[in-house]
Amino acid sequence: IYEAKYADGDFVRYGRLLAMQLKHGKDNTELFWFPDDEKGGNYYDSEGRLAKRIFMRVPLDVKSVSSEFNALRRHPITGIVRPHYGTDFRAPWGATVRAAADGKVVFVGQGSGYGNYIKIQHGPDYETRYAHLSSFDPSVKTNSTVRHGQIIGRVGQTGLATGPHLHYELIVDGVQINPMTTSLPDTPTLSPYKFAQMEGQVAPLREELHKISKKPLQASAKGS
Repeated sequence: IYEAKYADGDFVRYGRLLAMQLKHGKDNTELFWFPDDEKGGNYYDSEGRLAKRIFMRVPLDVKSVSSEFNALRRHPITGIVRPHYGTDFRAPWGATVRAAADGKVVFVGQGSGYGNYIKIQHGPDYETRYAHLSSFDPSVKTNSTVRHGQIIGRVGQTGLATGPHLHYELIVDGVQINPMTTSLPDTPTLSPYKFAQMEGQVAPLREELHKISKKPLQASAKGS
């Protein structure tokens, strides 16, 4: 169900997607746009859970792991056996790197073996690092805020690196942990007050979805 934009009574264009029903096997999931969540608006399911993950396990499109999190690894350049507290993703030079979650940039610059890297704080407990970058996105500055999935830089080979790749770290309560196997933060749920607000707003959309689901698949519009 989409918004329909009108000017002087004439249809202009479709606007935001307001509600959707996803069918997977025998299960149905309904998602609704809720603009008053104090986060700028997001999609939520019928129980008030945020539809998107708040943490990306892999912060770029390329998912080829070239070196895993390892307590004892021989460094390919120095030959020294030492912990590798992160995951390396093999990717072409210039591949897009994204922020794993909403947060505040606390460092943008160079750091010995890291080369060009970015450090982002996600609330009081979580921190992520993105190393060996070829460049930083112009919007990423120290103390700037970033959103989940926002482009922050490009893959490179700066610092101690044998080829272009992203070195990605996840730090929880000051401890570096394996981002590929650890349990990531739970998907947030609306407070009872906000959930009641959402329920009131989406009730007519839910009714319309149920009507549509009983008909042959077709487009539908909801006036704004």
